[in-house]
Amino acid sequence: MREPDSGSRLSQTYAGACHCGRVRFEVTTDLVRASECNCSICRKPRADPRKFMVNVRCVDGVDLDRLRIEKFDGRSWELRPDAPYTGIWKD
Repeated sequence: MREPDSGSRLSQTYAGACHCGRVRFEVTTDLVRASECNCSICRKPRADPRKFMVNVRCVDGVDLDRLRIEKFDGRSWELRPDAPYTGIWKD
């Protein structure tokens, strides 16, 4: 696990875009970690309607080697009875 730089704990506004560049966005965060998920939801519509997920690879100027990367088994997550999301597929 890589440790974040001590200066990266302050909130900062980052700019980014989709792969083709037509959709631009900004996000303000103290970017010190990122999740690496293996599910299709993280690549498509968001899983929790109260939150937004941003593919950090679409954010300009982010060095992934400076972030703490946490592996997440999203493929198996929906099968867990204690999973925090109770969306339409879990009702």
